[in-house]
Formats: sequence, C-alpha cells, structure tokens
Amino acid sequence: MSPADAARLQDVYRRESRSLLTYARSAAPHAAGDDRKLRDDLFRAAEETAAALDGLAAFLDARRVPVPMPPAFPVVFTDLNCVAVRYLLPKVAADRAAAAAALDADLAALTDPAARAALQPLLDLARRDTSALT
Repeated sequence: MSPADAARLQDVYRRESRSLLTYARSAAPHAAGDDRKLRDDLFRAAEETAAALDGLAAFLDARRVPVPMPPAFPVVFTDLNCVAVRYLLPKVAADRAAAAAALDADLAALTDPAARAALQPLLDLARRDTSALT
C-alpha cells in the first residue's frame, strides 16, 4: 500500500470515528412508543458502522500502518444530547449523506485494491444509512 493510500485511510478512520452517527450512540436520544424502533434502528446502524471501523483498523494494523487516535467529537454535537430521536434522525441522515460523498471520493483516490476493499463496507453502510434513517 502506498503512503498516500495509508494516509487517506487514516484520515477516513479519524473522520468516521467521530461522525454524528457514532456520537448518537451515547447522546441518549429520547424515544417513546413507536419511536423506540427508530432509536433501535439508529443504534443498530451505529453498531454496524463501529464494526466496519474495527475492520478498517484491523486492516491498517495488519499492514503496520498506525491506527490514529480519534479526535474529540465536535462540541456542536452536545446540542443533540437528550433530544427526541425524530429530531436527531434527519441530522444523522444528512451527516451520512455527506459521509457517503466523502467516502466515494476517498474510494476513487485509492490505488491499492486491498485498500479499496477495506473501505467499501464503510461506503456501503453510509449509503444505506442515508436512505434508511430518513
């Protein structure tokens, strides 16, 4: 894997590990009645993304590329603590749409087929979440 591909994958790991979807797992969105299913779907999507990030970290580690420490979440995310899940979902879906676009660009820039394969699950999940969480 080229140094450019390694750096790009490190950037992806850093960026995706601090997405709004990742934050939503600990933001305690309020859900009552039928909204509990929406919250469960949100949490399931966050868990699947976390598993895909773990896969990317394992890929980097296997190639002796340091897995970066994730930065702090953006402070603006704290405004979304303890809000209704119906309020949070459109924001997460918009964030996932932006993530899908960024991951698409990242995938196009990668030259190593193995690196592309390691990134593909994150892109697939971002695309799915964009439509599933709206």
